[in-house]
Amino acid sequence: MPSGEVKTGLELGKPHSRRYHKYIYHACIDCGLERWTTFDGGIVQSPRCKACENRFKAKHNPHLYKLGIGSGLSPQERNVGTPEWCEKQRIAHLGKPSPCKGQKRPGLGEKLSKLSKGQHRSPRTEFKKGQNAKEKHPMWKGGITPENRLERAKPSYAEWRLMVFGRDNFTCQDCGRKGIYLHAHHIMEFAKHTKLRLDVENGITLCKDCHMKLHGLAKKGGDANAK
Repeated sequence: MPSGEVKTGLELGKPHSRRYHKYIYHACIDCGLERWTTFDGGIVQSPRCKACENRFKAKHNPHLYKLGIGSGLSPQERNVGTPEWCEKQRIAHLGKPSPCKGQKRPGLGEKLSKLSKGQHRSPRTEFKKGQNAKEKHPMWKGGITPENRLERAKPSYAEWRLMVFGRDNFTCQDCGRKGIYLHAHHIMEFAKHTKLRLDVENGITLCKDCHMKLHGLAKKGGDANAK
């Protein structure tokens, strides 16, 4: 395309607000890049391309274009990320409090809970307790889960475990270790004495190794964690 050719914004497919502006095919006076630029009253409005114009402004107006940020300069030209730049940033912020200090920044869950506070789902989509229980669930197989497993999955059983641990100060009553994974052992068998399942006096705190040893399930080679 010959340099100096003039066209309207309509011919170049410019937005509606610029369709009647005049454009000239002009070479940048710095890098020589040819491109369409505005041409008003016989004067080229932008003798430089965008990148060269930003470099020119950053060079002659450093107080307006600090370090050339947002001016089209490359990180190498702005010296961003160099050891000298990092040290300069460190000294500039030394002793200054964080701008976020003291500000409460709630998590996403809290924000969503506030947005949905007071809202009620429609009866068609609102979850109802027990709507997928037992026969209503598509994966129901006639109640084949053992009773032992069902009882241990109840919230009351979890509360019983915590009460036993708290009474024994979260300490294994056999080896005396703390800070390890603990089991709540039933003194009277869980399967045979159903009435004593949730009795705190029928429980004792044991570590995993001592519990397995009590049931004769200890690993061969002895307890690796024994003192």
